Amino acid sequence: YETVSPGINEANALITTALNEALTGKKTPKAALDDAKAKADAIIEQNKAKYGD
Repeated sequence: YETVSPGINEANALITTALNEALTGKKTPKAALDDAKAKADAIIEQNKAKYGD
């Protein structure tokens, strides 16, 4: 089934990218996940502004 939470697809893509960066050695696991979190937080804030809490 597909979820209807705004931004979930973008967040999933960020997690996938973070995993790939960590597994290929481009970034440490912590750095990759920290970057993904920062980007996901920005998406959440944009969606809060657009759709409300």
